[in-house]
Order: sequence, then C-alpha cells, then structure tokens
Amino acid sequence: MASRRPLREVMHAEAMLEEMGVKPRAKKSGPPTAARVASFVAQADEMVKSGEWNDARPVHFVGLYKLLHQWCYGVESQLSGMTFMAASSAAARMLRSSFGDDRSAFLDYLRWTWGRERETEKWRRDNGKPGGVMSWQRVFLQTGMVDRYRVEQERRKESRR
Repeated sequence: MASRRPLREVMHAEAMLEEMGVKPRAKKSGPPTAARVASFVAQADEMVKSGEWNDARPVHFVGLYKLLHQWCYGVESQLSGMTFMAASSAAARMLRSSFGDDRSAFLDYLRWTWGRERETEKWRRDNGKPGGVMSWQRVFLQTGMVDRYRVEQERRKESRR
C-alpha cells in the first residue's frame, strides 16, 4: 500500500502557497472546440457590425478571417481546432511585430488584403480562370503581404498630393 504522506505534503504546500497569495497556474485548455470557434466568429461579426475593435483579441481577427473567407469565396473556411490556435498565435505575432498592437491598423491591413482578393476572385470567376484561396498562413505569417500593403498605402498617399 502506497503512503499517503506525499499527497499530504503536496496539499500542505498548496495551502502554504495560497496563504502567501500565490495562485496556481491556469491549466492550458487545449484547442478550441467547434462551439468556441463559432463563438469567436460570432463575436467578430458583432465587432464588424459595431465597428468597435478595441477589445479584439487575435482569436477575433481569425474569426474575421473566417467571415471574410465566406464573403469572398462563398464557402466556409474549415479553420478549426489546433489550426485555429496556430492562426491565432500567428495573428498575435503579426499584430505585435508588424503593427505595434495597433488593432485599427491591423484591421485596415485585413480589409486591404481581402478587398484585393475579392477583386481577384471576381476576375477569376468572370474569366473562368482557376485559382487558389487566401490561406491563413498568407494573411498572418507572410510579411510580404504586409510589405505590399505598406507600399500600396504609400502610393495612395502620393497620389493624393
């Protein structure tokens, strides 16, 4: 029979930490369920309608990706689970490193990216041409897209002068 002493010691240590005000680390929750992803998409949809993105988290920008995928192609993105987490992590990195946590600028980048893709997709359909789809990696990982966005922003500024 195993001794219960180690369990008592662990419980005692936990009690001591609690008395000192040290909170236990939150357990990692794992990949979001389909219902959780749907919740993020619904919240992103509300943010689109209200125009209020100040409290948006990376998961909301990935939810917006799913909405824009549907808008552009007429097909729901299958982004879910671990892939949704990976996309959210990439969105967080891009938001921080390329946009200095400026949600408004990041949102403008996403509008520009998907506006271009919508025009391209319309041309493909009008001309019977095949083509790929805008992957989350292209949107949230490839800094070349950010470079193109910035060049286009600069060109717009110059044309207004």
